[in-house]
Amino acid sequence: MSSPIVVVVEVEFFSNFSLLPPLVVQSQGYPVPPPTTLVGALAYPYFRLQGREVDGEYSIAKKLVEDKKVLYASFYSPLYVVNNEIERVFTLFVQKKERLRKIKDTNKIIECIKKLSSDKDYVEKYLKYLELISMSSQKKDENLKKLENELKNVVKECFDYLYDSFSNAYSIGSRSSVYYGGSAYIAYIITDPEIIKYSYGIVRVGRKESLVYVKDVSVYSLKDIIDTESDRVKTRFYFPVSLAINYFNCEKYDLPILNINNYKSNPSPETNEFCVPSQLSLNPILVDVNLEKAYVLNLRNERKKLIVPKEVVEYA
Repeated sequence: MSSPIVVVVEVEFFSNFSLLPPLVVQSQGYPVPPPTTLVGALAYPYFRLQGREVDGEYSIAKKLVEDKKVLYASFYSPLYVVNNEIERVFTLFVQKKERLRKIKDTNKIIECIKKLSSDKDYVEKYLKYLELISMSSQKKDENLKKLENELKNVVKECFDYLYDSFSNAYSIGSRSSVYYGGSAYIAYIITDPEIIKYSYGIVRVGRKESLVYVKDVSVYSLKDIIDTESDRVKTRFYFPVSLAINYFNCEKYDLPILNINNYKSNPSPETNEFCVPSQLSLNPILVDVNLEKAYVLNLRNERKKLIVPKEVVEYA
C-alpha cells in the first residue's frame, strides 16, 4: 500500500445541492454531501472510461472503499442556506398494494407498450393529436377532446391499464435544497496516487442535477501535515461527533459512512453522527478535539483543519 495522501478538491456548484435519505418522498435532506456521496462523485470519473457503473447489486463506488483506495472523505461547506422547494417526486414505491400488484405484471405492461407502438391507426391519430396541440384554433379544445376519445377507443384496454397503473407514479412534493455561497472543498485520504488525476474530473456531487466544476486540487503527504499538539481548532470540514470533547457552532446530522453495504439498495444505511457548520453562519466550528481518538491535519489555512479518526491514519 502506498503512503497515504490527502487530496483536497475545490469545487463550485453551478446550482443548488439536494440529497434525501433513501426511500424518502419528501423530507428535510442532508445539508452537505455524506462521505458515501463524496466517494461516489470521485468514482464517476474514475470508472467512466471503463464503462462501469455497477458491481453486481452494488454501486461501482463500492470498489474504491473495498479496495482501500479511499480511506476517508469529508466536506468543507461555505456559508449556506437550506430552502424548501416544490418538485416532481417519484412515488411508485409508496403505492397501495392493489396498485403495486398491477405494476408487477410487467409482461402485460410490455405487451401494451408494443401494441401502442405497432398500431398504425393509433400512431396516426397520436401524431394528429400532437399537431392539434401546437395549433391555435377556436375549435382546438373540441377537436382535442374528440381525438382523445378516439385514441382511448383504439386501445382502450391498454390505455386504461397503463393509466391506472402509472397515474400516481409521480406526485408533487416538498424537498429541501441547499445553496452554497462560495467554493466548497472535498477532502479525501487516499492510498492510490493514480486517483489524484481523476479528482479533476469530478462533475457532479449527489444527484445528476447537482453539477459542479473543479477550481483547484491540492495534494499533501499525510505524514507531513499531522498536528499532534493542537487540541482546540476551528474548521468547516465536518467530522464525527465522537472525535470531539466539546464543540460550538455545530449542527448534528446522521450521515451514511464509508461502508460497502451503503453502496447497494439499502433503506437503512449505516450512519454516524457528524458535526456540520451551522446554517447561515460564517463562523467555523470551534472544536475541542479528543486527541486520544483523532488526529488534526493542517491544510495551510486556519479554517481548513481536517479532523480524522486515528484508526484511519494508523491503518494507512
